[in-house]
Amino acid sequence: VPFRNSSGHLLGMCSGLIQLNKVEDFFRALPTTPNTFIFTVDDKGYLTASTHPTPIYTFEKTSNPALKMPHEGCASTASTTATSDGLYYWACRPLATNFSYEPLQIAAADPNFLNTSSQSLTVVEVSNGDNYYVLSSSVKNRLDRFQMNIILVMPEADVLGNIVQGRNLVFGVSGGVFLVAVLASFGLIQLLLAPLKAVSR
Repeated sequence: VPFRNSSGHLLGMCSGLIQLNKVEDFFRALPTTPNTFIFTVDDKGYLTASTHPTPIYTFEKTSNPALKMPHEGCASTASTTATSDGLYYWACRPLATNFSYEPLQIAAADPNFLNTSSQSLTVVEVSNGDNYYVLSSSVKNRLDRFQMNIILVMPEADVLGNIVQGRNLVFGVSGGVFLVAVLASFGLIQLLLAPLKAVSR
């Protein structure tokens, strides 16, 4: 990042390092539903961190340092490191729209949602008919070149599961109470009608 004085003269450069595995560790420590996944994406739509079990980085090696990288989400050791074995390595991150998790792919297809400057919530339906709540929230910072959004994906079934379970419990208890009441009423009626049976003989 360049630092300039009030006249615009370059004073120097500054760089920083963010260990993305620490971000993932932080997200994994958050209390969520069992099937909720959290992602971070940069302003170009590339994943930078994920709690999903599928790795977001792919690694390749080549002996040709001039070989063109597959896309903008890649970095190569050819530009940073001299290797003794003559091999160079690429590390590539996928676009959120290409990651192998359908709810994220669908939500990420809308760049305005993916890179919202505040917060945005949407519900997406995947191919098997399940619904997912997807929240996008921008990470506020003062660095123009480091924009990031946190994307939380939660299955509707995780949210409604406890509600349905509670409803079923209420139905079960109500049904049990009703059955006991019917049996008690039947027994009471038999008891009350027993003298009439004797009189009718």
